Amino acid sequence: FILSLGAYQAKGAFEVANEKPVVGALTVVTNKIDANDYGVEGDIAAEIELSDQNNVQKIVLNTTLSDLSIPLNGRDLLTLKSGIIIGEALLTENEPSITPSITLNAEFEELRHPLVQSQQATFNVDQSAEDISFTLDASGTPSMPYQLNVDGNTQMSEDDVRSILMNIDGHVDQTEFELTEAVSATIKNEDLTVKPFTLEIGEGQITGSLERVKNDITAKLAVVNTDINPISYFLPVVPLDGILNGELELSAVQNNLNGKYDFTVSELRTMSQIDQDFDLQMSGDVDNQNANIIGTVTQDNLVNASFSASLPLKIDQVNSIFAIADEEPINGALDWQYEISSVWPLFNLTGHDLRGEAVVALKLAGTFSNPEVNGNVQLIDGRYENLDIGFVADNVDMNASIKNRQMIIDNLTATDGEQGTINATALVTVDEDLNYDAKADLILSSAK
Repeated sequence: FILSLGAYQAKGAFEVANEKPVVGALTVVTNKIDANDYGVEGDIAAEIELSDQNNVQKIVLNTTLSDLSIPLNGRDLLTLKSGIIIGEALLTENEPSITPSITLNAEFEELRHPLVQSQQATFNVDQSAEDISFTLDASGTPSMPYQLNVDGNTQMSEDDVRSILMNIDGHVDQTEFELTEAVSATIKNEDLTVKPFTLEIGEGQITGSLERVKNDITAKLAVVNTDINPISYFLPVVPLDGILNGELELSAVQNNLNGKYDFTVSELRTMSQIDQDFDLQMSGDVDNQNANIIGTVTQDNLVNASFSASLPLKIDQVNSIFAIADEEPINGALDWQYEISSVWPLFNLTGHDLRGEAVVALKLAGTFSNPEVNGNVQLIDGRYENLDIGFVADNVDMNASIKNRQMIIDNLTATDGEQGTINATALVTVDEDLNYDAKADLILSSAK
């Protein structure tokens, strides 16, 4: 037979006999054609051989990959410079006296995914009967520097309990991590137990445990003096540094969900131009209806913020799914009084400088899928400077209101650093894609 899939073509032939191993071969090659509805690019060469080894089914796999590009959701891509996958299996259904076995070895170079990157990675699996051992070694890239080493094994007992032992160690940039001892877990039917474990990260540690019996779940997590900087390499949209402490407890028993958490991040800073440290504290609880959170942010008396939120939950305890209900009402609040220069570098507006006391009072409403933010923003005794053209506005006072995706600047007054004055009103409308339209009315008097 010949089977075409876009840029790839599979050719093969098999002989199937009753109660006998299948004999034949399948070859996958790259077919250099223009039509490629799947958007997959790159070279794939694979050979799968099936043979009869003394009434035992033998399968041999040999695959090479190069310059592979696979479209993901949106405009994201999974890319791979090169890879080799080699495997062999003995399936002994017809010869119970012979132990079945599987081996799989894979090597990859320059693997890129939106969430993780790897310069080089190797993965090995060996199975003999019900016993499986595995290893994973992966090294990162200059923009995501890490080394990850995993090795483990699983065994099946006579009473059908699958036990798992796994060791993990490595480093992210200069921060080393390792399990103090192999993490141990057991699986039987739908029941899962992860025994207490300790993961050391730099000078800190994370401890935890998990148990699921039928549909009931209990979990604990504690974090002590753990640097969160390594996370920023894997979540670049949250470029943060700081020391995390706290604990979480969660229980879902007989369809009743209860949980509580309390975390603090000290010496919190962004990886941008800000050189000040913040302290973040947040705590809350979880039940069948809502996840609630309250917290504060402080920084040497320059920042004084408090926030709260209540988010509706969608719970499927049978499948262990806990998510925010998109269409149920949400509510929250943010009150923030701060010196705006302490956070201005976050906006990366090169050539612009803004100082002054900001007072923000916002309310959150609507739904998670269509949130509404209403409130007021004030700037008191501010100063704005455009470093490119030399324009300066002193004594800036502004009052603005936010409602229905609009920010209305009710009044703005300022001087130009000398005898001139500036008065303005404005309307800024923001759409769902965060694009905005703005229009303003200015009155300038002797302004330079």
